[in-house]
Amino acid sequence: MSSRDDFIMLVESIYGDAPEGVVWVCSNDRNSRPKAKWRQKPFVYPSALGDAWGWLNEEASSGRDVYFAAHAMLPGRRRTKLYALPVSTLWADGDGALVPDHLPQPSIVIESSPGRHWYFWCLDRPIDPAKAEELG
Repeated sequence: MSSRDDFIMLVESIYGDAPEGVVWVCSNDRNSRPKAKWRQKPFVYPSALGDAWGWLNEEASSGRDVYFAAHAMLPGRRRTKLYALPVSTLWADGDGALVPDHLPQPSIVIESSPGRHWYFWCLDRPIDPAKAEELG
C-alpha cells in the first residue's frame, strides 16, 4: 500500500457501508519458520483507519509482513467468525493463481508480493457472514 489515503480508501471500499465495528490488523515475522510470531491489533472502523495504517506501516518498516481482515467485526469481541458483521466483499488469496476468465473478475486486485495477488469482489449489498463463507 503506497499511502495512508490509499489504505483508507481500500478498506472503505472493501467494508462498504458496514456499521461501526472493528478492523483487525496483523503482522508476522517474515523470517520465522514456521511463521508463528503473529501480532494483531483491533482498530475502530471507520474512525481509526489512519491509526491502523500507522501501526501497519510501523510493523512493515521493522521487516514484518502485514495483513488486515477482509471484513469488520463486532466491537469488543475476539477476531472469530462468530462476531463478523455482514460482509460487503468476498475475497480470496490467489496464492499465485489467476482468476479464470469464465468466473466473475474481481472488483479489486492487490499484488501482495511479486506474482501473488489478493482478489476482492465487492457486492451490491452486504450478506450474512455464513453465506459469504459458503461462497468462498
